[in-house]
Amino acid sequence: MSQPILLAVQNPHLSALCEQYLIAQGLEVRRYTWTGDVVQAMRASTSENTGRCGGIVVSLDFDELDLMDLLEKITGDSALYSAKVFLAAPDANRADAEMMKGLGVDEVLLYSMLGFDPTNLPPLPEDATGAVDTSLPPEAPADSYPEVDPEKPLVLVIEAPDNSLVQVIHFLRLYGYPFEVVKDAAKGVARFAELPFQVALLDAERRDVDGGDILSQLRAAPQGAGSVLVAAGPRRDDALREKCMSAGANAFLEKPIRALELRRVLRSSVKLSST
Repeated sequence: MSQPILLAVQNPHLSALCEQYLIAQGLEVRRYTWTGDVVQAMRASTSENTGRCGGIVVSLDFDELDLMDLLEKITGDSALYSAKVFLAAPDANRADAEMMKGLGVDEVLLYSMLGFDPTNLPPLPEDATGAVDTSLPPEAPADSYPEVDPEKPLVLVIEAPDNSLVQVIHFLRLYGYPFEVVKDAAKGVARFAELPFQVALLDAERRDVDGGDILSQLRAAPQGAGSVLVAAGPRRDDALREKCMSAGANAFLEKPIRALELRRVLRSSVKLSST
């Protein structure tokens, strides 16, 4: 028996099309009834033979649980860490949905691929009304993002000329973090002293200047003592990691930066600034 996929898509038309797609792929599908906790439902949907849940299908209008919270809980659960995450998304949000692959989503199911047209829907069967919210939010353009949360830290990204932190920038924009991007390291240090940045994220793998020197200058800035400095560098570069940490970095993230690791650092910066 295959490991079951939990179908957690609120719109019944979209849910039915996702179910057809997954069944056509030879997957076992179980429907989530929107009662209780979705992660608990995933645990309850584990296969009797393997003790594993095959995965979950959610959509971009998934308001029962924040997608990043869901991904974080899945990776930290021994019964769910191998579960796949399918994301159903409007074609207009293709860029956001595709970027989610770098955050932990395994497969994006675009509406056009599923045959779902939210502007031309047939009537719902009687048994599909009442228990399920059948309303659809207006389809947002690809460049529409949530309003900035005042509790989220102000982030300065000091990028390198090769734009290696573009995925991080997209993450910050998508999740409503206020941020600025500077590619020139010297200008980045100057800008850091002008505004109350709580976090500075530096691409320390650069040819123009020494990353350790830039971190030392950031730490020496007026608000440097109370800010969180994060350095990014290549995997297994222990020498660069040690240099950055010695220069005052609070954390060293290996590229490509995982969204969950970045999120933990950003959350820790809020705790540090409130103490």
